[in-house]
Amino acid sequence: MIRTELMLSIASARERVPFPTFLEILFLELAFEFIRESALRIPNVIGPTIGIVGAIIIGQAVVEAGIVSPIVIVVLAITVLAGFSIPYYTLTFSIRILRLFFIALASAFGFFGIVVGLLLLGHHLVSLKSMGVPFLSPVSPLRPGNADVILRPIPFMQERRPTFMGLLNKQKQSLVQRPWDVNTPTEIQLLQPYTKSSKKLHSKRKKA
Repeated sequence: MIRTELMLSIASARERVPFPTFLEILFLELAFEFIRESALRIPNVIGPTIGIVGAIIIGQAVVEAGIVSPIVIVVLAITVLAGFSIPYYTLTFSIRILRLFFIALASAFGFFGIVVGLLLLGHHLVSLKSMGVPFLSPVSPLRPGNADVILRPIPFMQERRPTFMGLLNKQKQSLVQRPWDVNTPTEIQLLQPYTKSSKKLHSKRKKA
């Protein structure tokens, strides 16, 4: 629940704004897109500076003119900064379109529209395939044989390839990558190619 003081502060900040929240966010989204596109086409030396200064000037001007409320500026700034935190930068281009789609759903249907949009997005991602492999593999469909979905095991324990790729040769490496380890059973060590270290180990065990 939002505290009463915060709710009153938000309501008082919106008193001078004649437009609904949807138009405010849409106007600021378009303004930020113009700034971002212009910063890309300006020489690299002054490009980032123009983007930062332009965003500050436009934000201050629209708030003083009563076109948008300060709380919308704060929310949109956090959203834009969160978009830059995505490691795969080209993914942000598709997220921009999705953001407008979710804004329209939230304006028309509220929280219910956001839930419906998430369900539609999840259904679309599940139905995608890349080179015959599901886009969300190995999370969906979930296969118990893939042990390194969340926690990656030690390299010498990664003996088999992922099952969701449908490879003919499922063996990634030999069953035991540490034949010199005393804890490795002798029966499995005999399956490995003989090396100088394994020969010495077997000779010591025979003497013992």
